[in-house]
Amino acid sequence: MCPDFPSVSGVSGQVGVYVSYRQKLSGTATISALNTETPVVEVANQTNDFDVEGYIDVSTMQTSDVLVITEYISVDGTNYNIYATQTLSGTQSQPVFRFTRKSFTSNMKYKVTVKQTGGTARSFSYSFIVDVYSQA
Repeated sequence: MCPDFPSVSGVSGQVGVYVSYRQKLSGTATISALNTETPVVEVANQTNDFDVEGYIDVSTMQTSDVLVITEYISVDGTNYNIYATQTLSGTQSQPVFRFTRKSFTSNMKYKVTVKQTGGTARSFSYSFIVDVYSQA
């Protein structure tokens, strides 16, 4: 049962939505070679609008390690562009990296990669949630 959504005077095209399903993406991203991008998550080919948020645990990093975390977004549904990049060096006093909730239309795409550029190749645990919406 969907809740009733109030109408807003003077606003056209507004439709109530609800989360129709939640997808959980969890696992481990293992670096196979230095200086090579390793996929963490990719969300594409959705039939409805969606939100994504998640975490990656970099507590396995040691003093000589350097890790580049990159978020990509495809606004046109075809070409990925860098949204944000973060470079981490050495052990981390706060080793859980958060990816804030972002909203996408159904034709858009989202992905996160890691690339280790120094130290010994490591593995990193991650957990993401994808909420897919439907119209009320």
